[in-house]
Amino acid sequence: MNIYILALLINFLIAAIYSVFIKIFAKYNFLPRIIIISALPFFGLIMMFTVDILAKNKSYDPSELIAEDEINPTFSEVVISDENNINFNDVLSIDLIFEIKDSIQRRKRFFNCINQDYTTILPFLNKALLDEDPEIVHYSSAAITDIMRKTNENFCKRKNEFQKKQNDIKNCKLLIDAYLDLIEWEELNNTATFENRKSLFKVFNTLFSIDNLPEEKYFINKIKNELILMELYSAYASCKSFISKYPRSENSYLALLEFCYLSNNPNIFIDTLQAISEKDLLLTDKAAGMVNFWNRNILT
Repeated sequence: MNIYILALLINFLIAAIYSVFIKIFAKYNFLPRIIIISALPFFGLIMMFTVDILAKNKSYDPSELIAEDEINPTFSEVVISDENNINFNDVLSIDLIFEIKDSIQRRKRFFNCINQDYTTILPFLNKALLDEDPEIVHYSSAAITDIMRKTNENFCKRKNEFQKKQNDIKNCKLLIDAYLDLIEWEELNNTATFENRKSLFKVFNTLFSIDNLPEEKYFINKIKNELILMELYSAYASCKSFISKYPRSENSYLALLEFCYLSNNPNIFIDTLQAISEKDLLLTDKAAGMVNFWNRNILT
């Protein structure tokens, strides 16, 4: 046999064994390696050895050389993960992702965005389902399914814990948070939330009956839930309790203003505006802008 042919066969054999090894143990895509090593006998093999040694030492990213690895990560690398693993490393607005013409760059930007907080990216994922790229459609569908699964699993877990020990403040708060996540998910998917809000209403009442000073966020969400359910007497009582518990907080007065606006109660609305001015509350820029707007249009 011609020595050159034998050398090529040996090169291909080593390349195949090495590439399969890399695929199994290093999770890199082996197909580009075979192509490179086949096209550049011996030199390609040396080049791949060098790249993988540098990658192992973290001084070089093999995805910079092999684009297919970069744009085809495994599902576990791109789906929504634990709430503490939120990645906002893509400076490009997600709204502009689908304006990118180059499919490779669009995929890259898509995968960089997909690990963000689901309440931020769910509309983006729904839009991605209509994309012409089947890879983006696949991972969008998988990510949405993953979000729904984790939200439901957390809700079921918190509900079971609450049923075992209903008078525990921690269990109440965890179930309320799980309800709010579930309802937010339903709203983003245009699903009816009434039944869950009614159940949430009861859990809020349980919490406020055993906790003398719930955090402000629970007051805010309790009042919002009551207003949506048109439980106006409960909402007004919650607003008054909020102000009594947090008399120096802008949020308590803004909640009462919102109640008055939505319940069409101008008298209490005006009284609340005057109370804010008299108490000389330290307002954020956003709150100050709202109060100034209403002062100009109502009190003058």
